[in-house]
Amino acid sequence: MEDYELTLRMKLKGLKIKYIGNAYVDQEALTSLKKLIIQRARWSQGGFNCWKYLKSVLRSRIMSNLQKADVLLFCIMPVLNILSDFAIIFYTVKFFIVDSNNLLREFIALFFLSILGLLFGALFTELYIGELKKTEKKGVIINHTDFLNEKSNIFKRFRAVALVSYMYVIFFGSLIISIIRLSKNNNSWVKTKRI
Repeated sequence: MEDYELTLRMKLKGLKIKYIGNAYVDQEALTSLKKLIIQRARWSQGGFNCWKYLKSVLRSRIMSNLQKADVLLFCIMPVLNILSDFAIIFYTVKFFIVDSNNLLREFIALFFLSILGLLFGALFTELYIGELKKTEKKGVIINHTDFLNEKSNIFKRFRAVALVSYMYVIFFGSLIISIIRLSKNNNSWVKTKRI
């Protein structure tokens, strides 16, 4: 999150920042789920650490209202995610355990809720592939050996949808880790090692 914090500090000092839509940054993928959770927890904690700038952002005469709203949304999004995750857990437990009196109704509800979750995952996955195609530059972004490419078969796409749909479980765990670390005032991180 150093780049986000640096951008925020630059913006508060009145420096002009421009977006370059055709820039490309290559990054090596993580090799394990544990490393992904640790990386996301570090990013979440970095986002929480940016809260110290909220007062300055809201009082800024340099930043536009739209920029202030963007920073505010960025900062409160993890809290909204945690609240929505707890609400999902609470209502799922309530529906399937506390109010369980009709197994057929519960099975049908679970089936349709799973389909709904997968539909959002499918939409996100297709939009993501579309964005990758727009920025394709001589095989740099989408390689023919990639898990998802423009010629992916239906089974690869279904696996991607399932992964995207349930990735939020990983993000929830990462948010909880970052909050625990913040409560212990633990701000030291070692960058996630790759391969």
